Amino acid sequence: MTGEEQYRKVLSEYEQFLNTLTEEARRTIAEHAVSFCKLDGEYLPMPHEKENLFEVVSQRERYVVDTNSNWQAESARPENRDKAFILGQTIIDEQDNMRGLLFGPKVKLHNRNIFVLSVFHASDPSIGNVMMLERLDAHYASVFDETSLREGSKPRKERKDAKSLEYQRQFKAGVEHERQVILLLLGKIKEISELPVPKELKPMRARFLAFIRKESPECSGDYLRAVGVARYCYALLLAEVRKMRTEFSKRDYLNVFGDTRIIQNALFLQAEILSGDRPLKRMASYAGLNCVNKIS
Repeated sequence: MTGEEQYRKVLSEYEQFLNTLTEEARRTIAEHAVSFCKLDGEYLPMPHEKENLFEVVSQRERYVVDTNSNWQAESARPENRDKAFILGQTIIDEQDNMRGLLFGPKVKLHNRNIFVLSVFHASDPSIGNVMMLERLDAHYASVFDETSLREGSKPRKERKDAKSLEYQRQFKAGVEHERQVILLLLGKIKEISELPVPKELKPMRARFLAFIRKESPECSGDYLRAVGVARYCYALLLAEVRKMRTEFSKRDYLNVFGDTRIIQNALFLQAEILSGDRPLKRMASYAGLNCVNKIS
């Protein structure tokens, strides 16, 4: 499929989504700021789009935020008005209360500096995935129907609607796929218990680090490359820190790759990371990314 064909199909898919909304919701969402780009970073302009959010974010000091960070308070500070705070899929998956996360009293929108980065999965597989960047603004709630938002604000174990169950099924399958990819990177082993102790892995660790350092600067706007480099960062963490292997081995721990996705988003946007998490900070250091607990 050519770039022009993909663009037309994404446009059609988005128009179909708009047509599922009520007239009032369509008027509201027309004011919502959203931009799309291909996985290689090529911008896909949409009708009635007021600004290219990827360009807006690229001109700011930007931070991909972690669940344990105080991003609500940091984004609300007047001196951080011109910075960009980016929420990715990790923080959304790790929170039980979607309404509280996005629309709770701690989330202040006056600085217009909070953004949500996600992969737009078209219902037509032939279209392929594209990146979607949205501003968390007063119109963002119109993206959600009330039923989905209500279900997404329940504890995960209580979500029994078909949409939530299907997402969980796909999420679990995705986690297992990533687990197998990491095991292949670590020498085509079948279980993490087969991985030798760190001191026996010096050549592998040096090779991984050299690859990460070489490829990291090339990830700007290249989502698939960022995904690959982030995987190497996590594989290197497992090769260096034995206690991280226990977490990796837990089949029921579905947030095991949350930090890896933060790294890939930071690489894609060439952003800093707002987090106090030590393993995440270590992975960020491999890729030359700055990871801070507080913005000075």
